[in-house]
Amino acid sequence: MRLHFHRPIIGVLFLLAHSAPVSAAGGAYAVDDAAIGAVGDCQVETWVSSADNGNRILVSQPACVENFGIPVEITVSPQAVRTDGDWAAIGGLQAKSVLIPVEHHQVGMALSVGTLVDFSSGQGVQTYVNVPVSVHLGAQLRINLNGGWSLDELTDVHHATWGGGFEWDFATALSLIGEVYGQVGNDGDHDPRAQVGVRYSPSDTIDCDVIYGDNVTGERAQWLTAGLALRF
Repeated sequence: MRLHFHRPIIGVLFLLAHSAPVSAAGGAYAVDDAAIGAVGDCQVETWVSSADNGNRILVSQPACVENFGIPVEITVSPQAVRTDGDWAAIGGLQAKSVLIPVEHHQVGMALSVGTLVDFSSGQGVQTYVNVPVSVHLGAQLRINLNGGWSLDELTDVHHATWGGGFEWDFATALSLIGEVYGQVGNDGDHDPRAQVGVRYSPSDTIDCDVIYGDNVTGERAQWLTAGLALRF
C-alpha cells in the first residue's frame, strides 16, 4: 500500500530532522550540540514516542564518524510516523562536522546538513541546515544553542529554526536534559515546543532515556518517549 503524507505529518518532520550525534543530548531530543565522536566511533540510537492524541514516532538511527579530509559524522535515520491514524515511512540522511572544538575553547560550534525523503515514493520531504553552539559551564553543566533553516519540500515553505537546551549531570550515571525549540514561518504550528527527560548511563557505551514532551510536533499534544543508545 502506498503511504501518503498529510499536513500534520509535516510538523513531525521538524523533530525528526534534528537527529543527534555521539556525545550530544542525542536520541529524541531536537536541540543538538557542537560535538561528534572520534573517527571510527559508531552508535545506534532507537526511540519510541507516543502522544496522548494517538500519534506515534518510531526511529532507529545508526551513525558513524568517518574521515573525509575532516571528521564527518554520517547518520542514517529510517523512521515510521503515525499521524491521525495514517502511517508514513521516512528516510533521513545527515552529515555533521565540528567547526570549533568545544574541548579547546569551552565554546564549540558545528554544522549539520540533512534531508528527509518519503520511502514509498522517493519524493523529497525536507532539507535543513543547523548550526549548534555548545558552552561548557564546568564538568557537569552544558548549554546548547541551535539556529538554522529548513525547506518543507512538500509545500515549498522555508522556515528559520531555533532551539536551546541544557544537560546537567546531577548524579553519578544520571543526567537531566531539557530543551525548548521552534520554527519561524510555521504555517499554523504552535510554538514553543519543549521536552525534559532523565538519562541513565550505566557505562560510557549505553544511554537510557525517559522523556516528557509538550507540544513536541506543534500540535498541542503531550508526548512520552523511551530511548536507548548503544555506542561502539
